Amino acid sequence: MTKIAVLGAGAWGTALAMHISHKHVVSLWARNSGHVSGMRKARANPMYLGEFKFLDNLQVEDDLTLAIQDADLILSVVPTACFRNIKKKSKP
Repeated sequence: MTKIAVLGAGAWGTALAMHISHKHVVSLWARNSGHVSGMRKARANPMYLGEFKFLDNLQVEDDLTLAIQDADLILSVVPTACFRNIKKKSKP
């Protein structure tokens, strides 16, 4: 099964990660550890998408290195203003 990392846990990033997780392993990354903690506890993203539950194939990360580790594909769904900084951090 392909591992896909989705960088950005806003409404669009979360919806994309949820859809992809029907057929692939997904790591959804958010920079805010409080947001990640809430999503892990709820197994959903109530801040942006209400109570739609995550499938077991979707894991949430606040550590960028762990989120992209062993990923076959990385999708960046972060705001344009953050893109350069995230790209630099994920380069290694």
